[in-house]
Amino acid sequence: MEQFSVFNVAGRTTIDDLAHIIYLCGLFISTDSGPYHLSVALNRKTIGLFMWNNRTCFHNTKGVKNIVLDGSQLSSERVFSAAMDLLA
Repeated sequence: MEQFSVFNVAGRTTIDDLAHIIYLCGLFISTDSGPYHLSVALNRKTIGLFMWNNRTCFHNTKGVKNIVLDGSQLSSERVFSAAMDLLA
C-alpha cells in the first residue's frame, strides 16, 4: 500500500500559504469551512465533512466527496472509503 503523509497547519499559515499548501495536496479533507471551498475552487480532490444534510452547501462536482454526520459518529472507515474512491 502506498504511504501517505498527513499535515496539520491549522493556525500557522496565511491565506496565501494555505492556498499553496492545498494546491500541493493530492487529497484535502476539511470541515465545511473556507479551506473546503478553497480546495474545491483549486480543483483538488476534496472530502468535506458536514454536521447536517444541507445540500446547498455541498459542491457536487467531480473530485469531491461529502460526508454528512447527521448526529452519527465520524468513522475512519467512512473517510477512508471516500478517500480511496477519490484516489482510485
